[in-house]
Amino acid sequence: MSPLILFFGDGSSFLAAMTVVAIAAIATMYVRGRLARAGLTILLPIAAAVAMLSSTPLTTAVYAAWIVLLLATVIYLNVRPAGPAARGTHLILPALLAASSAALALHEASYRLNPRLDLPPNRPVAVIGDSLSAGIGTGERCWPAVLADRTGRTVNNLAVGGAKVADALAQVPLLPPAPAVVLVAIGGNDVLGTTTAGTFRRDLDRLLTALHEGGYTTAMFELPLPPGRSAFVAAQRDLARRHDVALIPKRHLAAVLGGPDATIDGLHLSQSGHDHLATIVSGLLE
Repeated sequence: MSPLILFFGDGSSFLAAMTVVAIAAIATMYVRGRLARAGLTILLPIAAAVAMLSSTPLTTAVYAAWIVLLLATVIYLNVRPAGPAARGTHLILPALLAASSAALALHEASYRLNPRLDLPPNRPVAVIGDSLSAGIGTGERCWPAVLADRTGRTVNNLAVGGAKVADALAQVPLLPPAPAVVLVAIGGNDVLGTTTAGTFRRDLDRLLTALHEGGYTTAMFELPLPPGRSAFVAAQRDLARRHDVALIPKRHLAAVLGGPDATIDGLHLSQSGHDHLATIVSGLLE
């Protein structure tokens, strides 16, 4: 998969853009020359566009307030008289922009931290998923099988190629008895298909409700997303909180998909990709 797509899909673009905006906002307090002002006037909107293309799920109100603050800072930059560095009240707009950008970056960075599962070593594992976990019949040992070898756990791979979240409910009755661990690795076919964000949220809510009521310990892979799909990861994050589901950061799947020789066709994992994903998951289970 293209490194540029993964740069946006794994959230790195948002963190980079917010860092650039925070630094540029501080710079607006001190620049004097026309060339420097022009450069910052161009840089700030470009960084804002990169942040918004990252599919980072902030509310419309938060994005709107941040954009208004950014535009106000750009206007301030171009109307402030040339001369000594800004002081006093002239620092308010760029200081607010820098602080808010840093706060948003830190908020998103918190979703890049690994969950702590702390599971007993004899707890069985089951995987609910699609072709990312089931493979496409080209002979690879899929990552759940590799995971079983590496951890010594019983791993039930219930994934079905082509499955969407709505289809995953049919996998629930096949789960081993609680308190098994359930790894939810599904949703890619919804994001890349015709499923609306509202339908995705409804179906995922039903799935996680069934797992929660069944007494399972559940972890879910956050999906790396193309631009314009922030509502999907917003649904994952909201429902993970509601149903006490550990959320595995999307940077992990993005790292696997972007690894050398990790995929067969850009999406489905090669043996190298399956091995890499098994390594990541085994680290979370130990």
